[in-house]
Order: sequence, then C-alpha cells, then structure tokens
Amino acid sequence: MAGRIKDIGVFTRVAPEHKVTIVHAPSERGHIVAMTGDGVNDAAALRAAHIGVAMGITGTDVAQEAADMVLTDDDFSAIVRTVRECRSIYDNIITFVRIQLSTAIGAILTLLATVVAGLPAERILNAGRLAAITRAGAVMATSTVAVFAIAGHLTDAATAATMASTTFVLYQLFNTLAARSEEGPRPRPPPATQPHPVDLSRRRPHPPGRRRPSPYRPWHPRHRPPQPRPMGDLAGHRFHRGAERTRLARGTDL
Repeated sequence: MAGRIKDIGVFTRVAPEHKVTIVHAPSERGHIVAMTGDGVNDAAALRAAHIGVAMGITGTDVAQEAADMVLTDDDFSAIVRTVRECRSIYDNIITFVRIQLSTAIGAILTLLATVVAGLPAERILNAGRLAAITRAGAVMATSTVAVFAIAGHLTDAATAATMASTTFVLYQLFNTLAARSEEGPRPRPPPATQPHPVDLSRRRPHPPGRRRPSPYRPWHPRHRPPQPRPMGDLAGHRFHRGAERTRLARGTDL
C-alpha cells in the first residue's frame, strides 16, 4: 500500500481498519497526513492521522473527541484561513524572538564591555539607591493591598478593586514627582541654572486635573469597567490635587 498510495486517487467501500491502513501508508513515506471524518467509524483513522479534522455540526461526539481540530461550521475553507493565520502568528513569534534576543545580546555585550573597560567608575544602582527603590516599592505594595483589604470588608469586590487601582496610580504620580531629587525636598532652581531643565509636572502621565479618572471613561462592552466612585470617596483625591497645586505655585519638590 505504501508504494502504490501515490497512484491511487479514490478508495470506496472501505472499513474502519482500511482507513487506518490508508492513513499509515503515506506516513511511512514521510508525508504529513490529514484526515477528515464525521462518524464513529472514522475515529480510529482520525486518531492515527497527524491532523484529524472532525465536523462540528454533523460530526459525532466520538469523532470530535478523536480529532485534533473541529470545524464548528463544517466549512472546509476555514482550514485554509486557520493555517494562514497560524503561519502568520508563528512568523510573528519568530520575528519577536529574533528582535528580543538580538537586543538582549547587544545590551549584555555592551554592559560586559563597559565593565571590562572600567566604565563607569560609579555604579548606577548602588546600595543606597537599591534600598530607596525597595522602600518605595514596599510602601506602594503594602498601601495598595491594605486599601484593597479594607475596602473589601466595607464594600463590594468591584469597588475595592477600583480603589486599589486608583491608589496605585496615585502612588505612581507621587513617585514620579518625588524621584526628581535624591536629596529629598528642596527648592527648585530657576530653569536658566539647570543644565537640562525638565518640568515633570507638565510631563507626568495622566494628570488627575486634566483627564478623567479611568472609572469614569467609556469602556468597551467586552471589558469589565472599574466601579465609579461617588464624589464623597474622591475627597482625598481632591485634597491631593489642591496640595499639588500649592506645591507648583511655591516651586518646591515633594
């Protein structure tokens, strides 16, 4: 059968065991075999093939369980579209891996070269900076989890998740402003005396006074929107806005 299979186009009046033999014949010659079927007598051949395709509408449960792919609409053209999309996804994965690996290898080699050359003399992340980063992250995580836990006992789950998300976003805002100086709060020098003046107060992400908070934006129906909060719950948010405006007016850092 393996030697004659390439010259045969149609098989008729075949039993289930014959179908398995027909599937094995091209496999022995190194070919990839796909088998389509919808009945119980096709289950063995569907299982033996490299790719078993069962019908979703007219196919039996046994055939669908034995198959690797189920056509929900019994449309064979969907196989072509699926293969094309899968190949596109595979190509995108390969491209992404190539880009990421080449970039990572380039960065690692650059860092190794600078370390061997002794540049820079001062470490970018020394012990003090690592400790400050760890403290800031611990405060953010602890406060966000505490807000979620307390709000979970007092309100529903959606409200607790929204309050925790808002707390974390506000921490990001304050962390961006506080990170402008490693020495702590100090008067801001005039822009003319700064070598590279950067006003982060105008470049921070999502200023609360200029954009609507995320719980009050229109959301796609497929996504679960955050729970909008009444104005009473936003009193703390308003207080921070007022404090921020006062800070900007005085020209001092947090």
